Amino acid sequence: MESFNIKSKSKLNLFLEVGALRNDGYHEIHTIMVKTDLGDYINITLEKSRRLGINLSCSDKNIPNDENNTIFKVIRELNGIKPIPYEIDIHLNKIVPSKAGLGGASGDAAAVALLLNKYLNGYYEMNELVEAGKNVGADIPFFFFPGIAEVTGIGDKLVRQFDNFDINFVIAKFKYIDIDTAYAYRSIKNDLTKSKENIILIRNSIFNKDIRLMASALSNDFENLVFEQYKDLLSLKNKMMEVGALGACLTGSGSAIFGIVENKEQALMIKERIASPDLEVFACKSTV
Repeated sequence: MESFNIKSKSKLNLFLEVGALRNDGYHEIHTIMVKTDLGDYINITLEKSRRLGINLSCSDKNIPNDENNTIFKVIRELNGIKPIPYEIDIHLNKIVPSKAGLGGASGDAAAVALLLNKYLNGYYEMNELVEAGKNVGADIPFFFFPGIAEVTGIGDKLVRQFDNFDINFVIAKFKYIDIDTAYAYRSIKNDLTKSKENIILIRNSIFNKDIRLMASALSNDFENLVFEQYKDLLSLKNKMMEVGALGACLTGSGSAIFGIVENKEQALMIKERIASPDLEVFACKSTV
């Protein structure tokens, strides 16, 4: 029996364009995502067994601990590719807010898959990890690759990778606003204004490590839809910029708002300035 403690990652969308509805029920998207060091803490215990067994617990009782959990699903997918003859006990200490557009569940599943593959001495090829992840969640494959990534398709087609560099963020989510991703995609209109210029500016900001340019070009097609329904989120975005963020934006389909800031000290200052009992606020930075 061996036990491991790992930390997952979350993601932010610096640019998100939502395209047409596909025949499989998903929308085409075009996005640039960055990983952050805001993550969940995961304890994993592995014991040799004749067949796969999964036992999952979580500090957040609202998170499913059965076959509906994303971690559970990815392990099952991997076991379908090559058998995993282990009894796996997992405890998830949840930090990343759910239904926030931060990819918390996907980051958890990817972290566990990578740990299992490392423990099993590279048992799975990268394409097998990606396939298993894609079958469960469109943004899981993103967490298997280092750096910042531009992706298309349903979020599963890697267009290009960028070298990571230090970007400091403030992330905030109202405790009383949860946005279901599937509902958001069903509700979005495809005639929203697109800004092709923004993605060029975001690419250039990454190449030049220019956070001010990046902050000025943040773009998310879900903002009009979400802000129309949740006025508090628009107010939160504006407040974040009023107190010092260089730029702010919705991430994913929401409901979290993130701001780009100059440094860690400014992130902590803004976190303190916008703090309220109804708000979860985090200072974090980009990571590989």
